[in-house]
Order: sequence, then C-alpha cells, then structure tokens
Amino acid sequence: MTDFAELSEKTDTSVEILRAIADQQGDDPDRIRETLENPEDFDSLIASARERASDKSVNLRWQGKAVL
Repeated sequence: MTDFAELSEKTDTSVEILRAIADQQGDDPDRIRETLENPEDFDSLIASARERASDKSVNLRWQGKAVL
C-alpha cells in the first residue's frame, strides 16, 4: 500500500493528486511516479483531486508547481 504522505513529500505533489492518480492507475508507487512524469489525462486527474479535497481552497501542487 502506498504511503501517500511520504510520496507527497518525495515528489512535492499534493496527496489529493496522488490519490486521484491511484484511483485511475492503481496503487503502485512506481506507476504513480510514472504518471506524474507523463500524465495521460491531466485535466481529469486535477478535477478528481479537486473533488476529493476537503478544503476547496486548498492549493494543489504537481511536482512543486501550483495547479491553478
């Protein structure tokens, strides 16, 4: 099972985005990292991450960059 908090720190990516990737691609940390490098459907992943965010004003990060 993926430790999303640890992976978030290592990749500088929001946990919500990592969980959205896991929902679409599976819970394998290597597959999640691969998807971060080459996302197939970025917009869908971000929409899913925004839906799962408990605080709708949370700033999402994708490898250190803010997602607006």
